[in-house]
Amino acid sequence: MDKKVTSFLKGENNIVNEPGTSSISNMANGKDKELPSFWIPSKTPSAEKSKLEKPDSTIYCPISHRPLKVKDLVDVKFTPVNDPNDKKSIHTRENRYMCAVTHDILSNSVPCAVLKPTGDVVTLECIEKIIKKRLDSSVDQ
Repeated sequence: MDKKVTSFLKGENNIVNEPGTSSISNMANGKDKELPSFWIPSKTPSAEKSKLEKPDSTIYCPISHRPLKVKDLVDVKFTPVNDPNDKKSIHTRENRYMCAVTHDILSNSVPCAVLKPTGDVVTLECIEKIIKKRLDSSVDQ
């Protein structure tokens, strides 16, 4: 038991420094005068006045990166979902709009496109299965 107490006290005495011995503090040995603080004005780098450039006023297409023109824009028309049994249309958060051609319900997970001549919103599946087939068959004739 005495050996355990002696070894414990010896370990504890090594933690406390005697006056005049080296310290583990970063403020010892004259380092207290040298403050590495970024918020002290004398230690911060000088802020140079930078010249800001005026932003470009032209609006660019996110896909082609060409300038957009007003005549290239299309009015988008969403087709609201109508309930055939009720005279009022259903306006729930889940089923608010549908494809103009196939009447499939539109949601965030359904890829959609806008028909440029009419502005109607249709699903990409409708374009691939119906519209492209009709265009291909009309070109073949």
